[in-house]
Amino acid sequence: RAHPITIIDNGITYETYTAFHVVKDVLTQLRFELFDEDLVTPSVDAVIDAHTKIIIVRSQAIHIAKDGAVTNVHTNASTV
Repeated sequence: RAHPITIIDNGITYETYTAFHVVKDVLTQLRFELFDEDLVTPSVDAVIDAHTKIIIVRSQAIHIAKDGAVTNVHTNASTV
């Protein structure tokens, strides 16, 4: 049976219903793509129930140039 949940993705709020009970499954069902460095609360392996609020804080893409080579990484650090 579907239950209501709220997802806040970088400050944008989505209210929806899902029959899934694990955060990772909910986000996959709704096609939210995550980087390993994105912060998700509760954790992606957490079991949820009705009225759970899932919060996603997105990591930032940065480009590091060294000796002519550029490396692209994601970080959730506020300073590098």
